[in-house]
Amino acid sequence: MADLKYKRVIIKVSGEALAKNTGFGVDEKKLSQVCDEIISAQKLGAEIGIVLVEEISGGEDKQILK
Repeated sequence: MADLKYKRVIIKVSGEALAKNTGFGVDEKKLSQVCDEIISAQKLGAEIGIVLVEEISGGEDKQILK
C-alpha cells in the first residue's frame, strides 16, 4: 500500500461533468477517464465512495446514487 495522504475519499461526479458536448447523454471517453483515475487510486489502497448527481432546475443537485 502506498503512503497516501487520505486513505478514504468520497468523489462527487456530476452528470454535467460526464455529459457529451451536446449536453445530452454520457460521453464514454470522459466516463472511461474518470473510471481509470478511480481504479488507479483504488489500486494504491484508497477506499473510495462515489456519489453521482444530476442537476435539477434552479441549479440544485439531486443525489441519484450513494
